[in-house]
Amino acid sequence: MTALENIAELKSLRIPMRDGVKVAVDLWLPKVRRETVPTIILQTRYLRAIQWRWLAHRLGLPELLDVHGSTRERFLRAGYAWVDVDVRGTGASEGRQLHPWSRDEVLDAAQVVDWVVSQPWSNGRVGATGVSYAGTAAEMLASNRHPALKAIAPRFSLFDVYPDVVFPGGVHLAWFTEEWSKFNDLLDANCYANAVGAMTRVNQSALATWARHQNRPFLAAALKVLATMGSEHLVRTGVGLLARGVRPCDGQDQTYLNQLASARANTDVHAAALGMVHRDDTGLVEDHPDIGADNFSPHTRVDALRESGVAVLSVSGWLDGAYQHSAIKRHHALGGNRRWLLLGPWEHGGRQNISPHSAARKSQFDHDEELLRFFDAHLRDAHLHDDGEFDAPRVRYFTVGEERWKSAEQWPPKSVETSTLFVQADGALNADAPETGGEYRREIRDDVGTGVRSRWRSLLGLAAPVGYDVRGEKTRHLLRWDGPALDRPLEVTGHPVVRLWVEADEVDLAIFVYLDDVAPDGDATYITEGQLRARHRKVAGWSESGAPKRTFESSDAKLLVPGEPTELIIDLLPVSYRL
Repeated sequence: MTALENIAELKSLRIPMRDGVKVAVDLWLPKVRRETVPTIILQTRYLRAIQWRWLAHRLGLPELLDVHGSTRERFLRAGYAWVDVDVRGTGASEGRQLHPWSRDEVLDAAQVVDWVVSQPWSNGRVGATGVSYAGTAAEMLASNRHPALKAIAPRFSLFDVYPDVVFPGGVHLAWFTEEWSKFNDLLDANCYANAVGAMTRVNQSALATWARHQNRPFLAAALKVLATMGSEHLVRTGVGLLARGVRPCDGQDQTYLNQLASARANTDVHAAALGMVHRDDTGLVEDHPDIGADNFSPHTRVDALRESGVAVLSVSGWLDGAYQHSAIKRHHALGGNRRWLLLGPWEHGGRQNISPHSAARKSQFDHDEELLRFFDAHLRDAHLHDDGEFDAPRVRYFTVGEERWKSAEQWPPKSVETSTLFVQADGALNADAPETGGEYRREIRDDVGTGVRSRWRSLLGLAAPVGYDVRGEKTRHLLRWDGPALDRPLEVTGHPVVRLWVEADEVDLAIFVYLDDVAPDGDATYITEGQLRARHRKVAGWSESGAPKRTFESSDAKLLVPGEPTELIIDLLPVSYRL
């Protein structure tokens, strides 16, 4: 018997939706509970549960590899009910996933809430949370304005699909969409072992790079041997001996699950993204030519989110792709008092401490306790101020380098002051506007990049620590400008912005900008970065954060004129870092 089975009863059910499609859910009920209890819902497209073989149970793998296990257990011990959902068209659920967070999927979520509050054990109050896809699903659920949904905690998740993950700065994050689509295709075919094998292949180069940087030659050599032996095949074979695939619900068997998988007709997100350049490009789904990126983006539902009255805790980390900006945009868009923002020293998912100034690589932050306090406040009326609001600072953020948590009433904090540095003719950076201009030329190279341990690679939940080699051989080919040596510490908190005048011999190009902390010995530490595809350079205003707003729409796109100097305004991703 597992630890969860000691404290909770599990029922795997299929709930019929309005169109007859049945959605698979796992209901966990605490064995020791009050007469009625609040409920947390987590919706995933990555299989709500795995059907493990006998050997895996003997080895204790089901608990070890359950990514939501510790959080679920914490809530069950606290007397909550917990519901895991395979969203429509995935796992053991029927139907088709027309695209991520489709209209039908969002309506399904409201029906799951209907089912929950109709149960005799429910106290009529529901919360929703999740990381990444599940975090966005929680946010989309809130847009239904269901009266029983009182609070959501979208964690490490997008707010605006186009710039937050698929096209940051208008540049296609093709590696992510391709690997994410391959992974999902394998899961949808109920080929769990193959999906894990594919992630091993993706992860291996990042682990090898990390091993070399950490001066661990034995590990680096072992990874090289595994690659030579075909590590993806080895992992696929090993996992196949331990797991069958998605865990069936009551009344399902393996034959039925195989039939479900073979009938999938889910949209290939990568293929759809290859047909896009602008936000308003449509035709992403072949048999629904009117569908574009905004059809599945939470930012288009912000009015409904505000009207719902749902309390929102937005959580992200400084190297969580571009999702820390997502959390900030959500926080600003919602307005009002029922919103809280938490930004820490984390990658995607919050398992790693990404601060290069800390010896601890594993995050020491108790995410589960933070969630429990938040949901206790809104589902049990605990941890409240005298005015009835959740007793927590409106904004909490971690300053890397200073290694300290801070609180503020807004983002950026009121104490932040804007300062400007200018590129001088000799290549220096300082506060004086130059009297004469300078010119810097470079031939564009396609072998200079962010590397395999970047903030973007963390979006697939990879195990290798995130980190940047900002003084490596390849960086010699980048344009670089250094500011003066500091005579006192300097904190960079907010959204750095770079203005460049660019003259190119092409009609379009992408510019990448990095901000580094350079030590006296010349060693450098990555702080943050930004990118912009030149055709999307039009600025349509400025956000509360001080970052430029862009529509990324075709009507605002404008190609460069070869040989004509053009100003590009590039916002770097938000950060708090002390030099």
